[in-house]
Amino acid sequence: MKKLLAALLTLILLCAPALAASESEIASALDAALAEHLPSGYTLDVSTSYATIDLHLIGMDYITDYGSYIYYLMEAVADIYPDVERVEFSLSDGSLTNPSFLEFTARPQLWADIRYGELIDYRSGSPIEYDIKTLDDLIALFPAMAADGIGSGISQSDLDLYNEVMDILNSDYTRSEEEILEEIAPNYGMTSDELYTFLLDVMEQLYS
Repeated sequence: MKKLLAALLTLILLCAPALAASESEIASALDAALAEHLPSGYTLDVSTSYATIDLHLIGMDYITDYGSYIYYLMEAVADIYPDVERVEFSLSDGSLTNPSFLEFTARPQLWADIRYGELIDYRSGSPIEYDIKTLDDLIALFPAMAADGIGSGISQSDLDLYNEVMDILNSDYTRSEEEILEEIAPNYGMTSDELYTFLLDVMEQLYS
């Protein structure tokens, strides 16, 4: 249902430019698009008057995945609100003394051919600024993005299949991988050898 809502609102934005989407419509479409990728509990503010999007997420546990969250947010914004002037995404521990320890800013219209965005890291006490010219620069700062297949060229369907099979393998340590692959391979229209080769190929792309 969330995917359908996001698709519907995206069509409204793309196919009926004369009828501008409201702030609540844009926010709802972004929420739906991010539901599969970001943890719940973030705050999202959309201003069509200033063409801005502000997202704030609380949680120290999310630092490793912050790069992936930035990527998914920027992809959603490009699809749903391409005319946005400024995107800000901050991450904090929720304390009043440290309202944000990572801040990402993008200006898609102004920086389109110059940079992907800017990141400020406040964790050391003194701000450290990173000029992120490309997606590769973001991946270099957050290597865990590779585990999500971002920047690898792996299709989403292949990545989903890989993660599904790995979850099955990791859920049963009482049997050998060979036995499990032999059992589940026909479900994917493969032999066990073909499925094993598929896993190795994806793994090589993710971690090479």
